Amino acid sequence: MSKTQIPTGGITADAIDATLVTDDAISDEHLDITSITGQTAITSLADTDKFLVSDASDSGNLKYVEKQYLPSGTHVLIDEQTTTSASTVRVSGMDSTYKTYMMDIIDLNTSVDSTVRLRYRTSDGDLTTSHYQYAGDGFNSSGQGSAWSNNGTDYIQLWGETLRHDAGMSNALRLFISNPSGTSNQKRCFWMGGGQRTSDYTFSAQGSATYFASTPAVTAFKIYCASGNFDNVTIKLYGVK
Repeated sequence: MSKTQIPTGGITADAIDATLVTDDAISDEHLDITSITGQTAITSLADTDKFLVSDASDSGNLKYVEKQYLPSGTHVLIDEQTTTSASTVRVSGMDSTYKTYMMDIIDLNTSVDSTVRLRYRTSDGDLTTSHYQYAGDGFNSSGQGSAWSNNGTDYIQLWGETLRHDAGMSNALRLFISNPSGTSNQKRCFWMGGGQRTSDYTFSAQGSATYFASTPAVTAFKIYCASGNFDNVTIKLYGVK
């Protein structure tokens, strides 16, 4: 006996299973959007969370893929620090996970005209002995060169110019360090950046440095003003895949 109408309550739970639904019986036009929007929302994804996909290499058959196998970016944010009044900022979290780490210094402004310095940090604290070597070069908008170097001091100078401290000044820099957790080789870092110097000239800067006395595992950077404080700065540390 066939029916053209099914009364309310006429279908018991699980009465219609896969054997009673033919292929293509339900197309996307009959899917209710609440089958997605009605579910609980999540704000973070675990590596084993799954996504439904149509596998083009297998006739479009539906399969799932886990979040851990989806393509991702090459830079992983490890630490981020922002200050509007401090002479020192530290970013940390370097270990053997990545062979290269990258640090961005963003919108740096100082309370007085000053140079900016960096020290490596280990699990025991700052490396402060006079075993840093650095060399840098740059040019400014007045047509003058700004090379700077030191063959044995207790810090790395990141810019060859003295930064102008007036409101609205913006200085920025990107630095890479190679294999900071290794203990066989010296820690090599190099960087590029620019800013505004005293006498109101724009300048470029690029340099390289190492710590030559020993080869400890470096876990963090300390960035500090030679004079005064940072009026503003954001510093981000990334692991590079």
